[in-house]
Amino acid sequence: MKRLARRLRHDLGLKLLSIALALLLWSFVHGAKVIEREHRIPIRYIGLADSLMFMEAPPQEMRVLVSGPAQELILRLDLLGSASARIDLTAATAALDRLVPSLSDIEAPANERVAVVRVLEPSVIALRLARKVERELRVRLQVDEDPKRTTCLADTPHVEPPRVRCIGPEPVLQAMQAIPTQPLVLHSRLGAATAEIGLATAGGVRCIPDRVTVSYSSERRRMRTMAAIRVNLVPPARAGWRVAIDVDQASLRVAGPEVRVSALQEQDIGLYVDASRLLPGHHTRVDIVAQLPQWIEVVDLEPRTVDLTVLGPAGFASTDSLRRWGTDLP
Repeated sequence: MKRLARRLRHDLGLKLLSIALALLLWSFVHGAKVIEREHRIPIRYIGLADSLMFMEAPPQEMRVLVSGPAQELILRLDLLGSASARIDLTAATAALDRLVPSLSDIEAPANERVAVVRVLEPSVIALRLARKVERELRVRLQVDEDPKRTTCLADTPHVEPPRVRCIGPEPVLQAMQAIPTQPLVLHSRLGAATAEIGLATAGGVRCIPDRVTVSYSSERRRMRTMAAIRVNLVPPARAGWRVAIDVDQASLRVAGPEVRVSALQEQDIGLYVDASRLLPGHHTRVDIVAQLPQWIEVVDLEPRTVDLTVLGPAGFASTDSLRRWGTDLP
């Protein structure tokens, strides 16, 4: 063992130099080999006209294949650090929906030994462009719908400003009748209050201003059950048709400001079953519709639906029977 240790220490410097030279030679030979490697670069969109805008964000990154000496690609991790894909949208129109990226779109640092040889992904860039338009929209207040809250609005809140200027893609703005707010959260404190809340913009829409001030009054929220409320039937529009229904009353549970709910009378509540557009025959699960004073909501309704039968002339209940007797149907 001692003899082996002496032999290893003999000419140790020369042995270490030989190992270093061997590694250097291996690195030189291996580094000269051309290999390919994937790389990710950012995409920059330039030249888009001020009259156009994106309806949704396009791809922000491109995967490319880089070719070059192994030594360059392995050791230089920041080889394409400043490279990017530059997509020119100067000639774009609202009808443009896709582009095919090419190597000419890629800007990379000058390097004679390393080159981007292929675009891997995306092979096609999907675009959703639209004309940028401007509209003035009414602000629609949204209130937090937490069923556990103990307070509610006592009256109509005041929103300032009531209308805002909105800028966005034409298809999105044309479909909007109002711009909603973020939900107004009602706290346990009663009485008058003021809150500043943001607008719930989406689809590339931005509004000026982007926040509104809401002045409101909150009141204790009360629930109340009202039984044996009459159910009114809206009869068929066709003369001579009748409806057989075995439900004429319903019970409902309502919630709202304590003062309004306490003052609620049976005559203030409207429960309706609409049979005006039904054809002769048996109909199941027809909704009972409730109409209540403002700021009072239905928590529960029993029953919620009814079954009924529409009877045509001479008591016929089927459309086939009516056709056999020559009755015209709507």
